[in-house]
Amino acid sequence: RERGFNQAEVIARHLGARLRLPVAAYALGRTRETTAQTTLADARTRRENVAGAFSVNEPEAIRRKTILLVDDVYTTGATMAECAKALHGAGSRDVWGVAIAKG
Repeated sequence: RERGFNQAEVIARHLGARLRLPVAAYALGRTRETTAQTTLADARTRRENVAGAFSVNEPEAIRRKTILLVDDVYTTGATMAECAKALHGAGSRDVWGVAIAKG
């Protein structure tokens, strides 16, 4: 939001169009604000920062489906792991993750 757009959503939409896959950009959302992960030094602090910070807004969009979770940067995997946890908890079959860059 600070940048004025969601770069992961832009990447997901391009990837979805290229692979002819639907994009459910709003199926997953934050339940609370968190500190920017880039400001946190270690993996433990990053995991704690995002613990419980995501929930599924549109369960019907992900239930019994294989999900490709798209992010812009993968550093410790804390955000992706927490998002996958929420998706699995709401009934997704499998969750795969892809990121454009490794931090």
